[in-house]
Parts: sequence; structure tokens; C-alpha cells
Amino acid sequence: MYSGELIFEDREPIEVTSLIVRDTEAAFELVGWWGEHGRWKRSGIAFKHGLNFSSDFRPSYRVPTGIEGYNCKIIFYELARTDKRLTVRGSWIEEGEERDFSGFLQQKN
Repeated sequence: MYSGELIFEDREPIEVTSLIVRDTEAAFELVGWWGEHGRWKRSGIAFKHGLNFSSDFRPSYRVPTGIEGYNCKIIFYELARTDKRLTVRGSWIEEGEERDFSGFLQQKN
């Protein structure tokens, strides 16, 4: 299991509470910052399709209120393991807007 912080291309943080990568799927729990709209949590499973891992469209939830937000989809374009580190590159897609994110996560023991 990996955790840490990734960065959206606009420099807003995306907290990765957990990311578990398997051969055919990646289970994730993310909390992304959406500027003045606050923090939104999305968890689920992204299944492998070709080289990418992609989730279904499901709602995100506002942190800490739990208010249901828009349906969104998470795509991981790169999940590359090196030692105890994971290189991540992906997108959070919501309401026609695609926000790319990237960075490195550390393995939790």
C-alpha cells in the first residue's frame, strides 16, 4: 500500500490516503483540493484497460461534511514501482473538466 501527496497541474494538492496496486486493478482513496470549492474525497477501484487503470464515474464527497458531489472518474496513466516508491501520473475527470496530477508515493509497511 502506498500513501502521500500528489500535485494537480495547477499546484493544488491531492492527498492519497491509500493506493493499492495489483496486476489488474488499483484500489484508491484520494482527497483533492478544488480551490474555493474545498476538499473532495473519492475512493474506489480502477480496473486495468490496456496500459491504464480507470475507475467508473461515481460521486465524490465533500470533506468533512460528506455532502455528495459530482460524479467523477479517476484514471492512472502511470503506476511505476521502484524500490519503496511509486511514480504516479493520472487524471481526475469531473463535469467535463480533466485535472492532471502526478508525483511520488511512499510504500507503507
